[in-house]
Amino acid sequence: MAYYVVLKIHELNGPTVNYPVTAFHSNYGRSYNAMTPYSSARCQGIEVTLQFPLASLSLLTDWYISNSKLSGSLDVCDTDYKDLHGKSKPFTSLRVIAEFQNARCFYMAENYDNNKRRQMTLRFDAETVKTNSIVFSHL
Repeated sequence: MAYYVVLKIHELNGPTVNYPVTAFHSNYGRSYNAMTPYSSARCQGIEVTLQFPLASLSLLTDWYISNSKLSGSLDVCDTDYKDLHGKSKPFTSLRVIAEFQNARCFYMAENYDNNKRRQMTLRFDAETVKTNSIVFSHL
């Protein structure tokens, strides 16, 4: 059985949409200066690369264009890759890598990898990101 990382976006008053992830990067940092020497760590941004064909491309483009807030998570799941695009069967989340709340997408780009596969890169920041029961705040 294969395992895949999936970006799950929770639509407002709608179903959860799943996107297969090919790369994931997150930046965490701590603001340190003389005024705040012991400030708490914060999430400075998340970058996710998704593989085409996407299940619902309009949701992602609307998220970027309207600058709206969405919530979701990055999960490791145990389903067939073809089932991520369709609705043939629900998948089982084995582990949640990160959960984010009230995220705003500020970067969207289409690119190709070395095998000439079409991909989409998204960068977003969230008000809160929870990883391994540690909560990071953006502010």
